[in-house]
Amino acid sequence: MKAAAGPGAVYMAGGIDVVNRMKSGFPVTDLIHLGRVAGLDGIEEFDDGLRLGALVTHDRMATSPLVLARLPALAQTWPDVANIRIRCKATIGGNIIAGDPAYDFALAALAADARLHFLAADGSIRNVSARQPGGGLPDGLLTAISMRSGSALRLIFDRSLRPIVTLVLGLDIDKGRITGRRVAIGCAYAAPLTVNLPLDEPLLQQLLPYRQRVVAGAAGRVLEIGIGSGLNLPLYGDAVEEVIGIDISPELLAMAERAAAMVSRRRLRVRLLEGSAERLPCIIADGSVDTVVVTWALCSVPDATAALAEAHRVLRPGGSLRFVEHGRSPDASVAWWQDHLTPLWKRCSGGCHLNRQTDDLLRSVGFRLARLKTGYAQRPRPMAFMYEGQAEPQR
Repeated sequence: MKAAAGPGAVYMAGGIDVVNRMKSGFPVTDLIHLGRVAGLDGIEEFDDGLRLGALVTHDRMATSPLVLARLPALAQTWPDVANIRIRCKATIGGNIIAGDPAYDFALAALAADARLHFLAADGSIRNVSARQPGGGLPDGLLTAISMRSGSALRLIFDRSLRPIVTLVLGLDIDKGRITGRRVAIGCAYAAPLTVNLPLDEPLLQQLLPYRQRVVAGAAGRVLEIGIGSGLNLPLYGDAVEEVIGIDISPELLAMAERAAAMVSRRRLRVRLLEGSAERLPCIIADGSVDTVVVTWALCSVPDATAALAEAHRVLRPGGSLRFVEHGRSPDASVAWWQDHLTPLWKRCSGGCHLNRQTDDLLRSVGFRLARLKTGYAQRPRPMAFMYEGQAEPQR
C-alpha cells in the first residue's frame, strides 16, 4: 500500500511525528493509519525477554505489569517521559523510526541492543539490531521490538541533564557477571548513538605494562591501597619485604587471599585488611611505610583527598607513592564527556569517577611529583586518560 501511494506516503501510529513533519514542511501526501492493524500493540514474553509491539504507547509501557516484572527500569522511568498527552498517543515504534536524538525509547533500544522486527513489502520478515551500523534501518513496517529480560539485561537511565544530554547504560548479565556494556547518548548529537564500553577482564593484558612499571620500583614495607583481587601481588620483586593490602570489599579480599597464597612461596609476607583508605587501620602507624602503591583505585574512593592524606601520613621520610590512575583529560571535549558521564558511570562501576585530576589531588595533600607521565590508553577516551608516576611526601 505504501509503495503504491508513492514517496509522500507515511505510516501513522500515534501521529506525533507526522504532525511534526508536516509543521517542518516535509511533503506528506498520504497517511496510512496503523491503529487497527492487529497484533502491533501487544506485549508478550518470550524465552529470555519481552516482545513489545511497535504500537505500544509510552503510557502502556509505564503501566504494564509485565514490563514492570521483566524490565523494571523501563516501567519505573517512563512515567517521567514527556507529558501525559504524548505518553498516551506516542508509540515506541514511532520513537525508533523518527531517529530523533531527544526520544527516550530509541536510546533504551540502543543501550539494550534490542532486536527490531520489520515486515517487508514482499511479506518477508527482517530482524536487525537497533544498533544497525550507520543507523540504517531496512525498508518496511516496524512491527515489534524485542528486549532481553531484567535477569539478562540491566538498564540505567540518567535524564537529569536534559535537554543537554540523556544517557542510558545497558549491562549484559550472565550468571551474575557483566559480560557487556553499552552507553546510548541522546540530545547531544544530530542522531542518537551508542558506544561499547570496555570490560576490565579483556583489558588485563593491555594494562599489565602499567602495573609492572608501577610495582617494579616498590621496596621495603609496602601499603597497597585498593588491593582488590590481588592482581599486583605476583609482580612485587625481591626488594619488597611485606605487602599490606587494604580494600573495602570482603569479596575482593577473599580473591586476594588466594593470590597471596601463591606468592607466599616466595617468602613475601602479605597482610590483607578490610577497611577504608580514607581512615587507615591504627596498626599502620605514622611514617611506618616505605612505599605506597595505588593502581586504578583512587577513582572509586569516595574521598580521594582523604585517602591520599592518609598515604602521606604513613609514608616515612624519603618514601614514595607509586601510582597509575585514569582521570581527567586535558582535552576540553573529552573532559566535557567525562563530567557528564560520571554521574551515570559511578552507578554501574563501583563509584568510579572519570574526571578526577590525579596530579592536582596529590599536590593538594603535600606530595611532590618526582615523575609523571600522561596519555591515552587504547580504550574509549573518556575512560582512557592515564596518569602514571611517582610522588614523594613533603614534610
